[in-house]
Amino acid sequence: MLLIPANAIPRTAPEKRLWTNLSGASTGLALAQLAREHNSLLVVLTDDFELALRIENEIAFFCTEADKL
Repeated sequence: MLLIPANAIPRTAPEKRLWTNLSGASTGLALAQLAREHNSLLVVLTDDFELALRIENEIAFFCTEADKL
């Protein structure tokens, strides 16, 4: 089960979504689950490099070895 509602997931390339009010590691968890459910390119834009690194580490934490293959 995804933490994010189905209507929050873009279905076509030009669609964009803005997720707000995610606290703690919930951003990384939601992105890890989204990547697991949808075998397609995900692009995440952040305000700065430090936030990008934090989210990258969170995603790595929530992914299993099978996800990384």
